[in-house]
Amino acid sequence: METVFKNILVSGTVTSVLLVSHPLRAELDPNNIKIADASSDVQTILNRLNELESEVSSLKKLLKKKTELVESNKVKGKGKFYISSGLGFTNDPEMVDSDKPGTNNRSVNNHFNTSELDGKWSADFALGYEFNKNIRGELSYAFNMLKDNSQSSDVNGGTGYLGLGMIDTHSLFASLYYDFPNKSKFTPYFGGGIGTTLIDVDSSNLARKPSDLTFGYQGKLGLSYEMMESTDLFLEGIYQTTKSFKLSSYVSDPIDIYSTRLGLRYKF
Repeated sequence: METVFKNILVSGTVTSVLLVSHPLRAELDPNNIKIADASSDVQTILNRLNELESEVSSLKKLLKKKTELVESNKVKGKGKFYISSGLGFTNDPEMVDSDKPGTNNRSVNNHFNTSELDGKWSADFALGYEFNKNIRGELSYAFNMLKDNSQSSDVNGGTGYLGLGMIDTHSLFASLYYDFPNKSKFTPYFGGGIGTTLIDVDSSNLARKPSDLTFGYQGKLGLSYEMMESTDLFLEGIYQTTKSFKLSSYVSDPIDIYSTRLGLRYKF
């Protein structure tokens, strides 16, 4: 009887030990179940974060493409052609005898004294074309009004001051410009052009030839401001000059004209 009891006791002890140490018993432990659940939650969160990161990356790429498309359509909407017009003032240039500059020509036939001219106003009208976002070209008409306030001292065919009165320059230019693109609404630019210039005077003292057509050219430095998608306001400084020209029997050095103009540019 004692032997049987011992066997039963040993068997129960072994069974208990096996249950305690067996993996199945460990899995049934409530604490281990909670740990397993927590690990599963963390892994799920990590997986979701990875998915969100991938989605955000895809959205960024899509947003970039949409932005590029909008900008492209915006540029296309501006068109390639434009018209512009500017108005401003000129400096006070000089008119100088080409062969004998100075103020001692009163007794020299066919030469004149250097005259200080009053700059009045300056204007231009242009038709332009945008080749790309940096380069554009223009065909323009430019006008400058000057005044010679000297009194004529013409003696024996031409000496001293000419007393020309109003002097107008009419120019046709073909020009190229470079725009410096940036993320603001302000766009600096520079450019230049060549063409022809007609110099015309109102003076009756030069009845034989009161005008002359000669080679002309210009340079510009300016700043544009985008007021609307199709309209720019611009402010520019202009240097304009010609070759030497001849009025009646008098040969003059080029008149160097510096002017400042404020204008509008309309794209269509």
